[in-house]
Amino acid sequence: MDRVRCAICSSENSEPFCSAESPDGNFTVIFNLVKCADCGLVYLNPRPDIKEMSRFYPEEYYKKPSPAGKGIPNAIIAFFIYLRKKRVCKYKTSGKILDLGCGSGGFLVSMQDRNWETFGVETSESGLRLCLEKKLNVRGDMNFPDGYFDVVTLWHSMEHMENPVSALRDIRRVLSGDGILLVSVPNIESMEYRLFKRFWFHLDLPRHVCHFSPATLENLLKKTGFKILKTSHYSMEYNPYGLIQSIMNVFTPEFNFLYKIMKRNQSPGGNFILNAAISLAIMGIFAVPAFCFCYVFSLFKLGGVIHVYAEKTD
Repeated sequence: MDRVRCAICSSENSEPFCSAESPDGNFTVIFNLVKCADCGLVYLNPRPDIKEMSRFYPEEYYKKPSPAGKGIPNAIIAFFIYLRKKRVCKYKTSGKILDLGCGSGGFLVSMQDRNWETFGVETSESGLRLCLEKKLNVRGDMNFPDGYFDVVTLWHSMEHMENPVSALRDIRRVLSGDGILLVSVPNIESMEYRLFKRFWFHLDLPRHVCHFSPATLENLLKKTGFKILKTSHYSMEYNPYGLIQSIMNVFTPEFNFLYKIMKRNQSPGGNFILNAAISLAIMGIFAVPAFCFCYVFSLFKLGGVIHVYAEKTD
């Protein structure tokens, strides 16, 4: 474990914020978040080194949904990708697009269907392999020409980055003069975090090394040469499910039980019947109210995510 400075301002001054175990349940290490005393960024400290961190991105991290539940999850994922495409097309309808932290490449495949020229960056070996199997133009670095892209997207990938300042400066270099940057990250000041703390689905330690608030995200973008055009705090993709899974985490013996079997195709641990029964009961009770609660939270800028559109400053 390495002691680190704040990823935005490089300050060493911080105060304890919260502690939690990895949601995978395979490790007994307690991970600590601290809050920078100078700029307010919440970040993981100490942090696993590169070799240690690789253990938290196992092969199943990018697996497809399980065959048993394949139909519904695939339909939901396709709908969420459609919503991502709509976000992009609000500002640009064609051109070159780069998805940074593209995972298994599902979003890029969908953008190809809309006649976009697609590119991706993925640093995990398993994710990169899945992208290459789909014959996508994906690599592990940012070695692109200056001003090359019309749109760059980061769909819940920046919270995984140890050096977001360097990443955004690279993005600024490869983004065209009238290009658009779309960033979506969890909101550490959300009502979901305030209610559930270590049970919050989007805490995801130690994979999420930086935890942004609206203020720290704006500060980071300004520092790296961007200005925000629009900010929203509601996401059909992330908010309702994040709230429901957080409620489940309070009551089910296995953390992120539903997410593991539906999204990652992981084998469930013990107490399958109990976990499944509790999960189904919570879904039945909270599925509809979750959409309403999340919408209300977002009106007060307390939604579970921060989604911004930004452009380069002069």
